[in-house]
Amino acid sequence: MSLSSNNLNTTTAESKSIAATTINPEIIISSKSSERSTTMHPIMGPVSYFKTKRGGINLCMNGFSYQKFKEMKSGIKWWCCESRNKSVKCRIFLYTSCNQGDDHHPQYDFKKVIGDHNRQPDKDKLIIQKFKSDLKQMTQSPTVPPSIATYNELAATMKLGKSEMAQLPSFNSIRMSLWRAHNRNMPQLPNDINFPIPIEFSTTTDDEPFILLDHSYAKQKKRILMFSSEKQFKVMCESSSLYMDGTFAITPRLFKQTYIIQAHDIESKKVLPVAWILLNDKKGATYRILFKQIISLAKTRGYEFSTSNIMSDYESGIISTLKELFPQIKHDGCFFHYLQKIVKRMKKYGLWMHYLNDSNLYEWIKRMMAIPMLPVTKMEEAFQLIEKEKKTDRKLKQFIPQLNKMLFYYKKQWLAPGMIEMVCVYNKSKRTNNYSETYNKTLKSIMPRRKPSIWQFSRVLKMEETGFRIKMAQGGTGNSSVKLIKGSNVIASEQITEQINEINHQLIKKKIDLSSALNKLRECVGTKY
Repeated sequence: MSLSSNNLNTTTAESKSIAATTINPEIIISSKSSERSTTMHPIMGPVSYFKTKRGGINLCMNGFSYQKFKEMKSGIKWWCCESRNKSVKCRIFLYTSCNQGDDHHPQYDFKKVIGDHNRQPDKDKLIIQKFKSDLKQMTQSPTVPPSIATYNELAATMKLGKSEMAQLPSFNSIRMSLWRAHNRNMPQLPNDINFPIPIEFSTTTDDEPFILLDHSYAKQKKRILMFSSEKQFKVMCESSSLYMDGTFAITPRLFKQTYIIQAHDIESKKVLPVAWILLNDKKGATYRILFKQIISLAKTRGYEFSTSNIMSDYESGIISTLKELFPQIKHDGCFFHYLQKIVKRMKKYGLWMHYLNDSNLYEWIKRMMAIPMLPVTKMEEAFQLIEKEKKTDRKLKQFIPQLNKMLFYYKKQWLAPGMIEMVCVYNKSKRTNNYSETYNKTLKSIMPRRKPSIWQFSRVLKMEETGFRIKMAQGGTGNSSVKLIKGSNVIASEQITEQINEINHQLIKKKIDLSSALNKLRECVGTKY
């Protein structure tokens, strides 16, 4: 059975019973077999089937399975699968019509049976065989990759009992065989960066272009692929705020990272993914090529790249590129990534374990972490205060060599011209790139595997683009049933913003000094760090 995402429910329904149109049968019982006390007369029932490992068809009826024995002009003769068992011969034949369906959805009309079974039916065994067969058929579809969700859905649809569930093979035990069956229906995995992309992987689910940018460079050794629909690209160009981040875990072979751009859409009032870009490296030159191509695409479509604010991590390649190509755009850094870099430096200088166990060092580092919560005009002064404390606080004396390195790094990295404005989060509505962090985790969870194939990757993105259109439609129609609900993280973030603003207000009004402000702001850094 060949499946698509649209007929998954139909297919799983077929798993209950793929019934044929039946004719009132004439059951003929042989006199010899009826003399046996152990025989069982066949009982009328719907004819369903399952596919064998080699792709053959076995019929199921009343707890017995039948293999094809002979094709005739008037129909097909089937024999019981136990007929090949030398110790227990089951001499019974089932007659059906020829296949009334097709190779993918066969259908056999029951005619008659001749003979008796000499054993009890094993319905559980047949149900398990059918489950394995149907699961394999379902996941052979390019649109239905093997997953525990599909496994559970089929078990639920077939309404398996407790004893039958107990006999099911675990998903992990059959996962590899399911993937092999799935991959047979996918294009061959590319070995060269200049591979062709079939149309089914380069169009959206409504058959619109989905790869707007396909650019080779570096003597055809590198390539940029941007998955984005026309509507998504338009939203990206018209959005006032963009959120950018790269991820590696979901990136297909032959590429190094997936760079994701999300945009704040004014119509739907939501932040939505608008582009997934496969890159071969993280170099500034690559980012320059990418954004020059995006600018060119926008011009050919009559769009202006009207973004006024971009938030990203502190990757040097993206910072230099955005500064060069979009000098008028305000580029904010992510406070979460800033803290990550501070922690990474502590580990490099051997301070991390001391930071976790020494309260004096912990408080000093926390005060340093809080510097970007101050106005830009106060950040240098706060750094000098922290530097002075390092010299005067005897409790920090044992860490002087490491703290000197830490201070040198901090001043060079975070207080440099251009960077100090980027890292400062004072008076900013968004301090972290939570949209990107959250979406990266979501995308990773729905990918069929870590490092998916380019075809699996494309399939998931097509579903994401469909989700984009749904959210746009819901937001654009003013659907009252679609409510924007603030999560606990959003509420907590807003409360922290209010605290930061209040502390700085007290500092500006000279109700507290700079040292007191840092002590209060360090509480806003977060318990994770």
